[in-house]
Parts: sequence; structure tokens; C-alpha cells
Amino acid sequence: VLLWDIYKWKTAGAKIRLLVQSGMQMIGDPQRENLTLVTSRVTNIGDRPTTITTIGFKYYKNWWQKIRNKPNQVYVVPNPAFNHQVLPYILEVGQEWLGGTNQTKDLEKMAKEGYLIMEVYDSVHTKPSSGRVIINEKST
Repeated sequence: VLLWDIYKWKTAGAKIRLLVQSGMQMIGDPQRENLTLVTSRVTNIGDRPTTITTIGFKYYKNWWQKIRNKPNQVYVVPNPAFNHQVLPYILEVGQEWLGGTNQTKDLEKMAKEGYLIMEVYDSVHTKPSSGRVIINEKST
């Protein structure tokens, strides 16, 4: 019983699942219709709510810097929300939040030449949830 209680204690709380996608196009929104986006889909798969506070990027020129967690550049996305889900945003259990930013030539270059990592910070965890941005060449 003690082991079960320890397991429940360790697994309780908010848990964030992050899906990062590049090359996304938005339709139905005249302001973003011709833009290419890097999006983040954040889902709370835990048993308690959390608040998404910040979204950003870290860029590492090579794998050695990534292993040592020594980024060459760090970015914060000031207004990453779509569909009026502005930050900070309370993410209830089972709920999704969708955000992102424009996929600029600079972001594409960083993702192709090194390691571009998108990070989502929330109010429960001390370390952010992260996912690598991978740019796929469009087939013609």
C-alpha cells in the first residue's frame, strides 16, 4: 500500500504533452491566411489544471551545446495565441491550447543548421515542456 501511495503521489498533478509542427497554413483567418506558421499544441493529460505562462525558442548550433544546455540564442514569443486563448491561459484537465508564431527565414535556417527547440512554460513545472522544430522541404 505504501508503494502504491508513493506512485500516486509521484504521478499526480498536471502533465503537459507538446506537439510542435512547422509549415502549417491557416485558413479562414484573413490576418494569417498567407503566412506559414510553427505551431504548438499543448494538452494537459494530468489530473490537475495548470497555467501556460510563456512560449519561446532556444537555438543550439550543435549537439554538444544542446547536451550541455548552453543555447546560442533564446527567444520569447510575445503573442503566440490563436483563437483568443491569450497567455497566461488556464489549461484544465483534458483541454488543449494552440499557439505559435510565423515561420520566418531565420527560424527555418536555425532549424536546418542546428537544433531549434520550442519551449512551453507552465505554472506547475520548473522545467519547460519542449519539442524540436523540424523543417520539411515541400514537395513540388
